[in-house]
Amino acid sequence: MKKLIIHIGFHKTGTSFLNQKFFPVHSEIHHLGKPYDHDSPIREFVERIVGPKEYDPEKCKVLYDEYIRPFREDKIVSISDGRIATRIIDNNLKEIPKRLLNVTSDVAVIITIRRQYDYLKSLYVQKVGSDNEKKSFNQWFDDNWEGGTKIKDQLEYLDKIQAYLDVLGKEKVKVCIYENFRENISEFLQDLCSFIDLDCVTFEKEFNNEEKINQRMTILHRFIATHSALRYIAMLIKKIVPKKIQNSMRHLIFNNFKHYDPELSVDRIRLVKEHTRIVNNKIISELDIDLSKYYYDT
Repeated sequence: MKKLIIHIGFHKTGTSFLNQKFFPVHSEIHHLGKPYDHDSPIREFVERIVGPKEYDPEKCKVLYDEYIRPFREDKIVSISDGRIATRIIDNNLKEIPKRLLNVTSDVAVIITIRRQYDYLKSLYVQKVGSDNEKKSFNQWFDDNWEGGTKIKDQLEYLDKIQAYLDVLGKEKVKVCIYENFRENISEFLQDLCSFIDLDCVTFEKEFNNEEKINQRMTILHRFIATHSALRYIAMLIKKIVPKKIQNSMRHLIFNNFKHYDPELSVDRIRLVKEHTRIVNNKIISELDIDLSKYYYDT
């Protein structure tokens, strides 16, 4: 049985569901985060491993021995942080898995990937909703494809996966397909439990489609951000109106907003297709993973 499970992302691949409705719910798992408090020692542990805090091998081991190891005596420990998958230390993809292995040999990782164009769209929606991104999808893409945040490199899934395989070994790395999660959550969780060596838990409630809600929240955010009077009203509502009533208001508003579904221009989509076709063919060849859902219409 694997003792320390670290779910490293990628972003927008069902991470919130795993953090809220799988890891904390399973009776044989002790979930330490994410989410975690700002001053949480688990947060410090992760940020020393991947940045932005300075890496100190001895300090990482102290944090592990004091705040993680004790829980392993009775349960599997889980940590989930979508930042880990996109972090690279000194252009060395193997550095982060080596740091994890240096702390404990019992570590195993879960990596969830997503059809690349959908992943890009979701990243952009998140930037608009969380960071008030004002650039169009096309402008944002042009600025960040090979420059800026280098989203082209983020789509090189195999390179990141291979680094963890080389350092930790095949039996300690699980690659999950987000589309499988969306289509059949029960089967997805059974597969995940099998990897962790757990009895599968049956979830009574159906999975709520949070992506659609996030898209509507983004449109609402953009609408308010462009009207000063609405921004003032929104601030007053947050201060005066109870949260329960605020939630009811949100649901009423969402029903009147269409989903926010941005699209790149044809030439930019073609660029993404050409790049990801090569990446996906390598994944299929090297890892024997079914990526039939990742093919694009020609």
